[in-house]
Amino acid sequence: MCCCSGKNVVRGLAFAALVGLTVSAYAAQVVDTGTKAPSALSFGTERGEKVAFHSWTDVGGVMTAPPPNDECTGAITINCGSTTTVNNTEATDNFGSDPGFSCFWDGSGSQGNGTMWYRFQATDARARIITCSTASPVDDTISAIYSGSCGSLVEIGCGEDGCGVYHHDYYANVTSGTFYIIQMSTNDGYSARGNITMELQCLPALGPVCTG
Repeated sequence: MCCCSGKNVVRGLAFAALVGLTVSAYAAQVVDTGTKAPSALSFGTERGEKVAFHSWTDVGGVMTAPPPNDECTGAITINCGSTTTVNNTEATDNFGSDPGFSCFWDGSGSQGNGTMWYRFQATDARARIITCSTASPVDDTISAIYSGSCGSLVEIGCGEDGCGVYHHDYYANVTSGTFYIIQMSTNDGYSARGNITMELQCLPALGPVCTG
């Protein structure tokens, strides 16, 4: 079943190719290292790294498929006032299609790791996303709210920090009755994925600010 030696493989593509098949263990070596020294890797290399396979030993078992909302087009509908457990352990890194985050910590607008997609219908004038209750191993979350549809999304809110260590709490102005899309993600590598606790609130518009 080994046929990838010498190919440039992104984790998401390699994962998709193995879904439902007998899993075999292999040793891999980074061949496009940048500043990193070549090293032995297990399945789950970091995003965009090129790998070359050196050995292949059948160990049995079956890979699980990515979650149904791994892509924007599969976004799961949630309701205002809900708390959702987002498990992105097996989510793929869709760097060719996922939009970047305007609030990415270094200002680069980079994409996240293990993105998951949700949609909701606003019931008031503001939407609030909170991940403050998220526990280890997830130690850094990032998300954004979009208007529009998959392929033509417009970011209207983005959050990376704001509570805990690196979790977030932010607002976006929305229109009651309109559907919006959420991209939820982690900021660190594969080992920091897991259960993200996402709270979605819909709130009234802020009243006028009294001065004097």
